[in-house]
Amino acid sequence: MYKALYRKYRPEKFCDVIGQEYVTTVLENEVVSGRIGHAYLFIGSRGTGKTTCARIFSKAINCLEKDPLKKPCGICDICRSAGKDALTDITELDAASNNSVNDIREICEFSKFTPNVCRYKVYIIDEVHMLSGGAFNALLKTLEEPPKHVVFLLATTEVQKIPATILSRCQKFEFKKISIENISKRLRYVAEKEGITLDKDALKIIAQYADGAMRDALSILDKCASAGDNNVTKELTSEILMVADDDTIFKICESVVSRDLKTSLYLINKLNSGSTGLINVCTKILDFFRNLMLIKATNDTDNNDLKKIINQNDESYEKLKNIAKKLELEKILKILDYLQECAEKIPYSIDAKLCLESFFIKINRKLETYNTVKSVADFNNTESDLLSRIEILEKGISKLEHKIGSCPKDDSEKLNINESDNNIDLKVSKTEKETNPLQDKSNKSDTTKDNLYINATLMPSWNIVLEKLKEVSHSVYTAFKDSKAYVSGQYVLIDSKSALAFELLKKSVQRDKIRSIIKEVTGVSYRLGPYRQGINSTSGSVSNEAYSHKGEDPLREFVSKAIDLGVDVTIEDE
Repeated sequence: MYKALYRKYRPEKFCDVIGQEYVTTVLENEVVSGRIGHAYLFIGSRGTGKTTCARIFSKAINCLEKDPLKKPCGICDICRSAGKDALTDITELDAASNNSVNDIREICEFSKFTPNVCRYKVYIIDEVHMLSGGAFNALLKTLEEPPKHVVFLLATTEVQKIPATILSRCQKFEFKKISIENISKRLRYVAEKEGITLDKDALKIIAQYADGAMRDALSILDKCASAGDNNVTKELTSEILMVADDDTIFKICESVVSRDLKTSLYLINKLNSGSTGLINVCTKILDFFRNLMLIKATNDTDNNDLKKIINQNDESYEKLKNIAKKLELEKILKILDYLQECAEKIPYSIDAKLCLESFFIKINRKLETYNTVKSVADFNNTESDLLSRIEILEKGISKLEHKIGSCPKDDSEKLNINESDNNIDLKVSKTEKETNPLQDKSNKSDTTKDNLYINATLMPSWNIVLEKLKEVSHSVYTAFKDSKAYVSGQYVLIDSKSALAFELLKKSVQRDKIRSIIKEVTGVSYRLGPYRQGINSTSGSVSNEAYSHKGEDPLREFVSKAIDLGVDVTIEDE
């Protein structure tokens, strides 16, 4: 009769259990010493050997072999009968389908009677967390005062659902996920015994997909072997499991890092046109950048403990290290934020491919903006972090003001606003002539300066400039969003009712940003300055009441300094 591989190769002794050395060692020692507890709780994810160890332990404590080191022997009548599920003294119960109070009461009543042929009467309750509240209460009394001949072996995948009163009366054993290496070794052994040709890459895919569960790994191998007539290849495994191979995932992730949008979209479309599940693809991409985050955050790429956490083979680990060197931690965190959002939407989305495509486009634009202007505030906006950053910013501004105050002052190198006659006069040094259109030259008359504004014409592409400015710095855009611009010769003159706009215009960093965007849009390198309204063509007098202000505004000054230091500030109208 055909048996599934996971049943055929189920361990019969403690030494056959893979990846749970700590648990099997303790249980073996208890069998040898004869100190058998009355209740054990096995905790762990699916397929890690909880129920298997419970069965082995139930045989070991009842085995007729005289040498305790050889228990369970697998030869005596007790071991053979237990292997065939023919012993009435060893009862296995699935709590998922037998979770009522009456089911547990029945067990408690029968536990009072002595065993028929065994030394101990054993009750194995699988998925014990599925018991009802009343069933737990019924079990509690027996666990408090158990008969000497009764042993309870409880197994669960969700220990948090078990009452504390039950937990405190059990010996707890935690089963860890089985490593990829141990799963691979076991699969190679089974494949050799069964005459299955197992491709190296196919073995890797199965071991990773099993996610630490040996039972799942053997079931997948069984399925692939049946589909491929005992010839398991990488292509066959990927098609059956509907997963993308690691090489394709690496290419997708590398294209995200290098901002190669065409390659990302092409590979996703190729996977979607086949039988690959895009939820699995998103999970693998998320796992890839999670590994990059761990490598980058620890800065210790040769740490063996880190290799165990990442759970990748040596070849994949080396690839991850090389990519991590090219990427900053802030970028990785931002990509993970978008990926988690995408992973949450995909299961409920009508079109999973659309979710992934929008992710690639969003992160591509975000990385492009990040390369232009690094904005710390864009990564974390909690109230405590904002307050902390404002405090650091104020200290930084104080230090800068102290340094500036200790430097020799040269009026010829300052950019000042003459408030006495409500006129804006820009005074610059020779090094600033290329960035400032208005210079106080003694050989030029006021009429010449006024002609600069009289001949100005409205700049039609200013709205495009503002849109691009918004992508670079939202706070600077806010200051200029209601402004207009005029072109006069080699100058672009900005007209705005916001006093903050002209505070920013005096900053070389912000001025250079605007100039570079204007050059990108128009192809011409213009100089910048303010546009004066109210010019009388006959007298040449200038009225600039809209721009004049009495005294300094501390808030505007603080915002101006914050923006100049690179902090993204949002300005809202009252």
